[in-house]
Amino acid sequence: MWTAFGIILLLLGAYFCFLRNAIALPFLSHHPFWWFGSFLGLFLLFQIWFWLRPAPIPFTANEASAVREAVRDALVKVEAADGILPATAAVVHFASDPTDEATAILRQELDGRPGWTPVTGSPAVAFLKGLGKTLNEATSVDEYLRPGRRVGIDVLFYGTVRSVASYDGISRATLSVKAYDTRTGKNLFADDVTESYPKVRTAVGRSVVATPRSTRWWIFAAIALVLPWAFAPLTLRVLGRRSNGANAGVLAALVGLDLIAGAILFYGIAGHALAATLVTLGCLVYNVVCLEILSRRA
Repeated sequence: MWTAFGIILLLLGAYFCFLRNAIALPFLSHHPFWWFGSFLGLFLLFQIWFWLRPAPIPFTANEASAVREAVRDALVKVEAADGILPATAAVVHFASDPTDEATAILRQELDGRPGWTPVTGSPAVAFLKGLGKTLNEATSVDEYLRPGRRVGIDVLFYGTVRSVASYDGISRATLSVKAYDTRTGKNLFADDVTESYPKVRTAVGRSVVATPRSTRWWIFAAIALVLPWAFAPLTLRVLGRRSNGANAGVLAALVGLDLIAGAILFYGIAGHALAATLVTLGCLVYNVVCLEILSRRA
């Protein structure tokens, strides 16, 4: 769609550019070829970005289950409102959901829950049809002012996929779910819902939630920053020997300890070659700088 739209604009630009003498266009009276060339360059850059951008990655089975758990949690909270059921519901495409999987899961859950009647087809088309019918059949000023009460859609679901990620075999999904009641003109529910799958249980039955990835990155950064200075007395003794072999051994030991800490905190990161390489290079450069500072004290 965007490609076709860009081609149309490109052809219009060429038309105005090369026929500028036949049509009085003040904004193209100066340097029209530069204008057209710039537009053509931007169009080509957009095409390169559009076709080379990574394709959206579909959810894994566990991630889809985590999204489903979050959707069920949100529906339970919506159904807690008095007088909400039975209701006809429509689901608008969730933002930040390029594969449309979270939206489809919400529609599936509504279809299988008692009291809900999902709207088939496009929610926007159904809403506009119901709105036009209501305005056409309105018999009072109140019906004209509040046509949403009779549009045929009782509850409108929409929202945003905040994050869906997996680590240590546990998938976690955070959705921002909003449910708007067209009959009352109010939001029944508007909040973030976070669920994980599978849920690890302890012996006493409490859920154990894995440490978030961002927290583990901060822990790893703290370990990598402190490690060279924690062994500073031992490192100074080794550096005092003025031996290249000993210095290389110290550097290898420090980087090795960093990688061990990273492997413990981020199990499976070795499968991501680029991430593992960048982390290793970062640790190597930082430890070289620290050893250079310590060598001046030795």
